[in-house]
Amino acid sequence: MNSSNIAPMGSSKRSREVSDFLWTSRPPAKKVYGVLSSSVDDPHQARSQQPFFDTPSSYLTNLTPLATPTKKSRSPQGGDEFSFCYNHNSSNTHSNLETHFSDLKLYIPHKASEDVGNATHPIFMTAEIVEQILRFVVADATIPREKVRHRRKPQAFTHALLMCDGDEAKARRLWDCSTKPEVISVIDKRPRLHNCMQVNKMWHKIALSIITESLHFTDSKKVRKLAANASRLRNCLSKPSAFVLHKLSKLKQSDLNTMVPVVSSERLKWLEFYICPKILPPLPIFQKSLNLEKLVLPGNQLVDDEFLMKIAPYLTKLKTLDLRACDKITDGGVLSITTNCPELKVCNLGRHRNGNAITSVSMVALARNTKVDTVGVAGCHITDAGVWELAMHRGPLIRRLSLNNCQLLTDNSLPTLLALGYFPQLSVLEIRNLDRLTNVRPIVEYVRSKRSLGIPVLVEGGERLDSMIKKFEDRLELQESAHVLAAFAEWVNQDDMQ
Repeated sequence: MNSSNIAPMGSSKRSREVSDFLWTSRPPAKKVYGVLSSSVDDPHQARSQQPFFDTPSSYLTNLTPLATPTKKSRSPQGGDEFSFCYNHNSSNTHSNLETHFSDLKLYIPHKASEDVGNATHPIFMTAEIVEQILRFVVADATIPREKVRHRRKPQAFTHALLMCDGDEAKARRLWDCSTKPEVISVIDKRPRLHNCMQVNKMWHKIALSIITESLHFTDSKKVRKLAANASRLRNCLSKPSAFVLHKLSKLKQSDLNTMVPVVSSERLKWLEFYICPKILPPLPIFQKSLNLEKLVLPGNQLVDDEFLMKIAPYLTKLKTLDLRACDKITDGGVLSITTNCPELKVCNLGRHRNGNAITSVSMVALARNTKVDTVGVAGCHITDAGVWELAMHRGPLIRRLSLNNCQLLTDNSLPTLLALGYFPQLSVLEIRNLDRLTNVRPIVEYVRSKRSLGIPVLVEGGERLDSMIKKFEDRLELQESAHVLAAFAEWVNQDDMQ
């Protein structure tokens, strides 16, 4: 047997560098079941010795992909070709397709026009298997999002010292970072499948359908381009489960309206227009997307009560609602949402302007009509009665509560409720700039009790409240130390007397 035509043995890893002349100038020997063929001079004989494969039912049952397509040199027609070359161990006379797949090797012909006779492996021509491979690649993919801060910025350098437990070096770094111009970094964990679209028509179709299952745009030009071809590509694209626009201040409403046939479907569960102040989600999207679970419209200048009343009847499965900085919304719009969205769990109505438009009426509606466990009403005119109503109906399930800048709150609500154990699951509490709040003892005792159980609790109180909390914690530690010392001294004296 002529060993010069036999490809080297090995796994799917490359056994030689691409610069090796012998490897690049000669393809591996053809594979046949049972025996490796020697050098074949007759082309007719070579064609007769093509590899034979069993029926798909016998070799595709327990197949695990171990390699991905690799790119060959340019073809004479100018296009890129993708193929898989493989070799075979002559000692294995009862091989299966999994063995062949594990022996796939990259092959680059010496001449682009040379007919190497190594066709694409059958596994990569089976649409069902290719789809499973590509879906495995993007299994952990997430839609790009802004980096979430663990804590809010310090209000002053002295506040930074409190946050860093007196460590001046850390406090200086924290303060310097908070005073620098904010550069928002977008986290993108999505594996790119765009290269897979260049393999062949089948790969293009499958990869395109997977990519379009989640649409995310940060460029208005790309949205306009898709909108211009929406009618032509309508049957080629998958119905997305998520449609996210990120900071598109130049996008026009007319461009968005043309995308309704592409976006709206029963599969849509996530609709987000993050700081897109001049556009509104078209009403037909909600009418055709009755399974929507997440609606995020922060910083929108057009969202008002009338808009919420129109879309609320179609949001019966809504679980997350983010309407931060939507200043035109009042209690009336919130009531329409709470009436039609009984499954709502997360609701954020925080704002910096027009805070008197959201009052305790909204808090009462959320408490009585929904299943909220996360409530954000920063800057709103919430009173002690509204917080008590929330505690009475949803207190045992509340996990996050943001009450920053709620100037009407006093010691009669939150400190009292914590002391009475109305919020046993609370893990994040934001109470910055509450000038009427002075009793921090229940807050400190709640945090210490949770920490003793190994449960972390984050309290954002701003400089004034953080300073009060820190002083009270130090006082409690001194009292506990004094009690321990007194008990120890009493024990020692009793032992000496005996």
